[in-house]
Amino acid sequence: MGGAAQPAGRRDPRLEADPDQTTRLRWQRYDYWVTSNHLGFPGPADLPVSGDLRILALGDAFTSAEG
Repeated sequence: MGGAAQPAGRRDPRLEADPDQTTRLRWQRYDYWVTSNHLGFPGPADLPVSGDLRILALGDAFTSAEG
């Protein structure tokens, strides 16, 4: 069970990429590059335009497709 509890809101480097970083992901049959935005998430971090529909998907490798 070990380990100290982490304070709420503290960034866990195991769970997200560093902001504005490009990382190469290689494993068996795939080899590609992932670029994070200034928030540390893949893809653009554009501000929503009035009337835009924004969808948040939480999950694992099935939610965030490879490549």
